[in-house]
Amino acid sequence: MPTPRNLKIMQERHKILHKTFDELLACFINETKKTPAEATLEEFIQWSHAMTLNPTCASDKNTEQDATHDDEPVGPPRSGL
Repeated sequence: MPTPRNLKIMQERHKILHKTFDELLACFINETKKTPAEATLEEFIQWSHAMTLNPTCASDKNTEQDATHDDEPVGPPRSGL
């Protein structure tokens, strides 16, 4: 059972993941003109990987740091925090 502090960290991380996924999905829809109902998960994953090699979709309002969330923790919380 996570501690209250670890639970809060996990909840915050989950919010970050949702926000980032929403951005990625919006980019996919904008680039491919396909809705999630019209595309397969495999197609989405292949497109997403291709964007790591040659990104073509980025919001003008985001800086590189905003887009990568470099200032936020990555992965599950470490034990003992």
